[in-house]
Amino acid sequence: MPQFSRFNALDQLLDVAGSTRQAGDRLLTDETGGLGSPVILNSGVLATITAFSTPSLTLAGLTGQSAASVGTLISLRNAEKAGNNGVFRVLTNISAVSNTVSDVGGYFPDGNSGSLYWEQYNAGIAASLTVFAAGIVTITGLQNMSANSVGRFITIAGAATGANNGTFLITEFVSATSVKYANAAGVAPDANNTAIQYTERLAYSLNDDLDVERSDRAYIKGVNYDQPVPSYTRPTLVGVSVPAHLSNIAGKTLDAFAKSINRGQFDWPVERTLTDLYGAGTFKHADASDTTGVPVFDAAPFVSDWTSTFVQVVDEDTGNELEVLTGPNLGERIFGVTYKGAATSPNNVEIRWYSCPQSGNIATSSTVYTWEQGASTAKTGTTSVTVVAGANGTMAITGLTAGGFVVGDVETWLTLSGLSNGANNGSFVIISVQGLTAVTVQNHAAISEGPTAAVTWTQKLKTQPTFVNLTYGWNTRLDQIDQNAWRFPMVGGLVSDADLRQDIIDIQTTGGWPDGTTNLSTLLTNTGANFPFFNLAGGAGDTVVTALNILNQQLGNTTFTGPYLVNNATVTANLQALSNAINTSATTRYIERLASAVNANTSHLLPGGATYVLDGTNNGLHLWVFWRGLLRDPGTVANGDDYAETDTTHITPYAKINANDHINFFVH
Repeated sequence: MPQFSRFNALDQLLDVAGSTRQAGDRLLTDETGGLGSPVILNSGVLATITAFSTPSLTLAGLTGQSAASVGTLISLRNAEKAGNNGVFRVLTNISAVSNTVSDVGGYFPDGNSGSLYWEQYNAGIAASLTVFAAGIVTITGLQNMSANSVGRFITIAGAATGANNGTFLITEFVSATSVKYANAAGVAPDANNTAIQYTERLAYSLNDDLDVERSDRAYIKGVNYDQPVPSYTRPTLVGVSVPAHLSNIAGKTLDAFAKSINRGQFDWPVERTLTDLYGAGTFKHADASDTTGVPVFDAAPFVSDWTSTFVQVVDEDTGNELEVLTGPNLGERIFGVTYKGAATSPNNVEIRWYSCPQSGNIATSSTVYTWEQGASTAKTGTTSVTVVAGANGTMAITGLTAGGFVVGDVETWLTLSGLSNGANNGSFVIISVQGLTAVTVQNHAAISEGPTAAVTWTQKLKTQPTFVNLTYGWNTRLDQIDQNAWRFPMVGGLVSDADLRQDIIDIQTTGGWPDGTTNLSTLLTNTGANFPFFNLAGGAGDTVVTALNILNQQLGNTTFTGPYLVNNATVTANLQALSNAINTSATTRYIERLASAVNANTSHLLPGGATYVLDGTNNGLHLWVFWRGLLRDPGTVANGDDYAETDTTHITPYAKINANDHINFFVH
């Protein structure tokens, strides 16, 4: 117990002794090597990172900076990005509050920018070792040295002679730019004079010990050393504080994990084989050093990861997934995959199209998909065309002489050929119409050119939707995830299965009714009196079944009596039988006014080329003959009949028929 009391007393003494510097950034190797901190020229807690371009990180929010700052060292702490923490050499001075420093692992932006801890150390890169005598080296080309430098240490690096590199005790102050230090193995002059690096260091002290301790405490707690251990509450026990000590958070810190959530891009025009999504700073690609952002299929850490890079594609109007309409992949589901490709992080990302059987594995059964098109229209021509590449993958086209384009042509395709830049040739979706001869299409690879002569262009109709809603993956740290990230509708299963939805569309198309139809009352025509559908009840009861039953009832039984209609024959067959019967029952009248007498028992030709069918029963079924106002009977003299049916074109009267008499022949 007394031992612990002594440790507590020592802590208290260290607190008092180190009160001038309440937080430090000392390394364990400094402590074990007996070295104190570098001599601090300036410090603060409001540094800002304003830019990064390899290998240069730009800092602002500093104080006391000048041209003399070049070559000094600046320590940064508390940055969100690990590559922004450390000790960096000043490359250039921008102003009294801003420098650039060398940091090949830097990153911009940084979430903690504006509240970065910084210290500037007395150091440089242009020293020279000029004299060596009796184990003492004279060094020049320094800055900010003083009489207080005696008893401190100087660290030398970059000397040509290995023995000149190391950390040595300063023994004498010469001037603000020169001191002497002890190095029994020193060599002067050195071949690298004027380019030797140096850093002035303090001797190790209780303050440094306190700094190490407090730095450890601050790093472990994540807040200043004198603040309480942070706490949190669990969703299973709201209102009860749980200390965020190592036992509670080991292996559970949210910022240690990144998970993919869904993000959406709505009402976006497609291109035939791939499309780009655009937004400044919106489409950062995940990469090997920062796995947050859009997972891309062609770059680590998501190479060939179909699941993470999967993009769901749905009709913007209906929310239905899309299927291939024609060809060997008919019925397959259409989807996308995010690619780095030619896109630039963080401003755009590629989506390439694929299709896969409904029950297939996308990793093994997918096929590259090219967006389908409809037939060509009459809007076509070969003219001089000008192309202007615009923002976000747009391409403005003018010179479509006699095109007659109107707003209704938006979402159709325009096919171009004959342009100088190959990327401008192809089929592209019209996204806006500027006039009868000018449109804008979507082409991520557009290159301005023109006017270019003899460009052939043709409008094509769409068969697939050309504006779609896209759901793509976004890898994010769990501690930065949006509260509603898991409630995205696509995850909730609110979009129907693509194949099932297509089946429903097929039924609607075949049946001829739109979405929302619950009965046939508003769709049927000819529902007035004397039509079969007049017998429908009307309203909600007018279903397909009731309509079919009414038709069946009105058609009636197919059992008939009589010589012409056939039981169980089709309606068409029985109508044809009736037509035939009616046709054969026609009667034609021929009137012959005799110019001369027809003698008895003389064959007489029927007038007008008339023919008839002989009736062997002598009942005159097919020819009726009248003269002198009387219907005459065919047959024999013996039976008292009036004439004989001689052949199909003649009759033979048994009595003389006088000149100027009329004979009426009815051929039936």
